[in-house]
Amino acid sequence: MISKKSINQLQSILTWVLLAATVFYTLAYLYSSWYLVPFPYFIDWCEGNMFMQSYWILLGHKMFSAPSIAYSPNLYTPLYFYVTALFTYITGVDLIAGRMVSFLSTLGVSVLLYFFLKKEKVAPKHALIAVGLYMGMYSVSDSWYNIIRPDSLLQLLLLAGFYLLRHTKTLHGAAICGFVFALALYTKQQGFFVIGAILCGHYFVMPKRVLVATIVFILFTIVFTLISEIISDGWYLFYIYDVATSHGWSYGDHLLRRFYYLIPLILLSTFSLFCEARQNKAEAIALFSSYMGFAVASVVGILHAGGWYNNYMPVCLALAWMGGKSLSILSRKSHKNKYRQLLILAALALLFVQMLLIAYNPLRHVPDKRYIAGMDHMMSVMARAKGDVFMFNLSFLQARLGKPVYYWGSSGWDVERMRMFHPAKQMLVDSLNDALIKKKFDTLILEGWEPNRWPAIVKNYRYVGEALPPDVGFTPLAGVVSRPSQIWVRR
Repeated sequence: MISKKSINQLQSILTWVLLAATVFYTLAYLYSSWYLVPFPYFIDWCEGNMFMQSYWILLGHKMFSAPSIAYSPNLYTPLYFYVTALFTYITGVDLIAGRMVSFLSTLGVSVLLYFFLKKEKVAPKHALIAVGLYMGMYSVSDSWYNIIRPDSLLQLLLLAGFYLLRHTKTLHGAAICGFVFALALYTKQQGFFVIGAILCGHYFVMPKRVLVATIVFILFTIVFTLISEIISDGWYLFYIYDVATSHGWSYGDHLLRRFYYLIPLILLSTFSLFCEARQNKAEAIALFSSYMGFAVASVVGILHAGGWYNNYMPVCLALAWMGGKSLSILSRKSHKNKYRQLLILAALALLFVQMLLIAYNPLRHVPDKRYIAGMDHMMSVMARAKGDVFMFNLSFLQARLGKPVYYWGSSGWDVERMRMFHPAKQMLVDSLNDALIKKKFDTLILEGWEPNRWPAIVKNYRYVGEALPPDVGFTPLAGVVSRPSQIWVRR
């Protein structure tokens, strides 16, 4: 049998190793952010399109309007874009504005996670380890903590609402919780699964607070929706509901495989919830429901057509929180002393394995010279064009050169690939085909994603060569690869 002294020594060693890993992952994230946040080109192929939507708001236009080749918004609820527009007012046409919102949100999540767990009576060192887990899972999300997307702001608002529900003892605090949850849903629709699960699960623990939070959440959600629908002349729900729900599902299991890297935390969380259920069933239900809400949000986001690794962020946050909470649950005096020490040792060992599984090389997140050369080359190609340029995804580069932006990348594509019939979809397709027939654009830079428009392209434009030399790189650091392939000019 292992002596109590040996168990304590092993616990101490593992704790210090995990704290060292926390320092490493935090510094790795900050090192990566030092390069990526001010990086002048996009990290993921959709960044420019996301940023330009905030810039469109800053120019005084409506965020949601009829889709056209001049402008088509993204299918997300708008809070992130409004916040980014405020930053853009300071920075100008620069991607740093949108990335600063995500970067500061991630730092906010880390700080709030630490103090949240301390409120849950988790030891400070174990709360720090939980922060290290979240920082380490940066690579699981494909380094999307910093990019121009609403995901990081969503995590901050969900965690803030969760904290307010559990640790503000007054009904006023519950009302604020409901308002924060409404802001989260107004940031990205994915938050609905988390909010619903948290409120339902905690009803058995704090019914009055949950009831107040739910009423306020529903009230403000209705208010935000009505205001947005009125301002947009009825286009708001078209984008955030009709377009968002019409894309169907993608059952490619390759996106789900990263759950394998999270198995140690999943096992630890499941066992600790079982232990909690033996002591307090209502609290165990509340924790399990909340945990599953984050997990379901991730799985639904991944399986939704167009989903990517950024959708791991909710479950990563929940598992980091549960990692710290599990150590508190297993440390309770309700367990026999020797068993308690063995349970804590086993939990620390699982966390150590988890830290190893999510290890990554931070240098991988530093832009290489080949990619920068590729972006510089595309800038020069666009600059040489005498008139307007049509390109699927690089709208931000066009804006930097002072050229009009068309189609708005994935925004217009989202409308085009709607499975249901809608007049707006046909209107967008017809307007783009009409522009090609009338030779509105001086230059087309294509990616091979234009099968429905080849007749109009071939008839009115001529192929002049490849967009990029073979030896020039064009691989964004996150997300999917979007490589311009062909240049066509007006006949």
